[in-house]
Amino acid sequence: MKHASLPTLPKLVIGLDETIANVKGKIVDNPMLTVVGMGGIGKTTLVKKLYHQIHANFKKSSFLENVKESDIVEVKKKIIMDLHGSKLKDPTTYLKYFEECWTEMKVLVVIDDVKEIQIIELLGEDIDAIKRSKNGSRVIMTWRNWKDFENVIPEDGKFEMDGLNEKQATELFSWKAFRQLTPRHDFASITNEVVDACQGLPLSLEVTGSWLSTKRNPQEWKEGLSQLKNEKPFCGDHIENDKLWGRLRICYIDLAYVTHPQLLNGLKCEPK
Repeated sequence: MKHASLPTLPKLVIGLDETIANVKGKIVDNPMLTVVGMGGIGKTTLVKKLYHQIHANFKKSSFLENVKESDIVEVKKKIIMDLHGSKLKDPTTYLKYFEECWTEMKVLVVIDDVKEIQIIELLGEDIDAIKRSKNGSRVIMTWRNWKDFENVIPEDGKFEMDGLNEKQATELFSWKAFRQLTPRHDFASITNEVVDACQGLPLSLEVTGSWLSTKRNPQEWKEGLSQLKNEKPFCGDHIENDKLWGRLRICYIDLAYVTHPQLLNGLKCEPK
């Protein structure tokens, strides 16, 4: 049976097997599930890998990435084209097909990085139909803050994602910094400090590891670690992710200076 094209996975995915098993357990009894967690914790990678593993269990499937930056009408059209193959020339037919997605087929729809208001605009009256679905259809979403969904999705439909443990974090960082799953002997001690500073966040580990891979000796790493620890929030509103993005900005600026100096003017606060 033909499915939509699969989303691209990172070359190395570490520490998600147990989490994916837990999500699979949650979706058995929850037609709608929201994976929540702070930016950089790996929600997108999680649902991509989950989608790869379970999409074949459904008649049709659709994966939508970074929806918060997308036009909702276009998102709806993509769902219909993935699930029905309709060219959507007739708006009336389009709406009919959208309703049928949840009632006439066993389908899987993954909606990555979506705001509550977008879900309401996207699914509308179909939300209740999906919640009552008995044909095995599932909708899985990701977002940072559960409070944005608690009035739309039942509490049982919440899955809160944790960061990597120390072993997993060291492996991911080491892969980015040394192209191996363990730190080089002469960098072992400073590696532990950097991994601890990244607080188990995959994005922070990946970007910081790539950045420090350009540094030639442990002393340069110590200087870089000091920069990371002393970085202040730079967006001005002190939200949860603010200091993380401040730290990552150091890495991005330094890497861009080495590889693509023309990108420096484009670096700014991560959109809210």
